Amino acid sequence: MKKVLLGIFIALGMSMMCSAQKSLILIGDGTMAPHSLATTGVYGWAEAMQQYFTDSISVRNLALTGESALTLYNGRLEEVLEECQPQDFVLIQLGQNDLRDEYETAYSSTEDMLKYMIAIVAKFQAKDVNVILSTPLAQPFYKAGELKDRMGSYPEVVRRAALAKNVALVDMEAITYEWLQTLDEEAAHVYYKNISPESERKEYLLTKAGAEKICNLLVNNLKEQTIAGLAEHIRILY
Repeated sequence: MKKVLLGIFIALGMSMMCSAQKSLILIGDGTMAPHSLATTGVYGWAEAMQQYFTDSISVRNLALTGESALTLYNGRLEEVLEECQPQDFVLIQLGQNDLRDEYETAYSSTEDMLKYMIAIVAKFQAKDVNVILSTPLAQPFYKAGELKDRMGSYPEVVRRAALAKNVALVDMEAITYEWLQTLDEEAAHVYYKNISPESERKEYLLTKAGAEKICNLLVNNLKEQTIAGLAEHIRILY
């Protein structure tokens, strides 16, 4: 009888542990999306995320190459919402494709992007999902050896959306721009790969070293912000 009761208690304990697990769902563009099995030398920073968390957090990388606020809002938002449970976390990083006016299906003005971002956040909040917004990554674009801004006003859109909806913000554009300023162009390209060398614009995604570095910078910022329900489950910082 004691053995039976013990088995029941163990089963109940395991069941409670499983039910307590929360998901951290990652949504964004090609700087996050899985690449390692399809594109030689290119990685998404979100591929390195799970190792930073205890088993209480299940990291799910739903980022997609080419994603923008417009494509998410008009495309697979409802599908992603179905993947979320109340009190889960979702981290959204958009902006890299929103500013690309040559991408007609992804581009939006800053005014329209703000509307889409606020609407997207509201959808998750209606389901009691904890939202974290991230500004897009700075890019290693240099002229005469000097780092130049490539993101324009689009990171500010994300900042404004976070403020308007009172959600956490990881300002990765500011964090990565400050970091890139410590590197010269040659060193920066250890972390970023130009996947369109023939194009005047140049399009940068991340190498394995870059994905690991960006993920580290982001997770450290999450830890510093002490986001309740998430920060206490971060276990690896290096």
